[in-house]
Amino acid sequence: MTSPDIQASLENAEEIAQLTGRDKGDVIADLLDDGKLNNSNAMKENTTALDRATSAAKATHKLLIAVIPILILLATSGLELGGIIDLTPAGADDPFWEGDPNNPEPKHEIYWGCMDSYAENYDSMANEDDGSCHYKDEDIYGCMDNMAMNYNYEATVDDGSCEYEEPEENCTGSFYSASVELITSNNTTDLKIYWDADWSCEVEQYIEVDVVIKWTGNQTYYYNNFAGYNTTGDEIDNKVFTKINIPTNDSFDVCLIIWVESNDGWKQNDEWNQTEIKT
Repeated sequence: MTSPDIQASLENAEEIAQLTGRDKGDVIADLLDDGKLNNSNAMKENTTALDRATSAAKATHKLLIAVIPILILLATSGLELGGIIDLTPAGADDPFWEGDPNNPEPKHEIYWGCMDSYAENYDSMANEDDGSCHYKDEDIYGCMDNMAMNYNYEATVDDGSCEYEEPEENCTGSFYSASVELITSNNTTDLKIYWDADWSCEVEQYIEVDVVIKWTGNQTYYYNNFAGYNTTGDEIDNKVFTKINIPTNDSFDVCLIIWVESNDGWKQNDEWNQTEIKT
């Protein structure tokens, strides 16, 4: 368009605006831009807006997701894009898109994990292997019963090799040492009884010791009770029982009896006596 034509168009800008539905100022700006009525001024404005949107989108590493809403906004504002902006997604080579380029969908997010189905920590959801796979250790065979003599705390598979101590038979309890002592003070007399009951086998055994005090004359019970405890053959377990303030000027017999429970019930194993203890 020559200068006279431009001049004529400028003079008729208002009429042109009414015919095209544009703003008069927009028509004038369009003519002054390149002498043509072609929306060149709007195209430059749109390009500037796009540049700003692109810079912001790059910061999020998702350029198209950020740009498309901006372009739609520009388009809905009534500006003619003139074909300078392509709203279609990136091509098939774009690593962010997959599937049909005309109906793109974002790729799935990466999920790191072990992808070896033979590993103990196999993750069926993983799509990228992170090298974390670990595998079951080789089985360690051995005795897994902690009551056995050859118990192996590292064993993971019991191989039936457990060995146990043979139960001791014909074990008995007996008194190793027993005695009686009278202690008189402040016009009172106390009777102390000492003993050590041994078990003939090494295994620990529960026993009960009856403590009996009788009058010598008529053999009636003055006192009767028992003490129960565990003992072994190697253990020295001296026991002391005191009966305080017994009658004076009398005579007593002391009897100790060891009882052990068996499959047939309680059985007496040993007995110790001391008679005619004068008070």
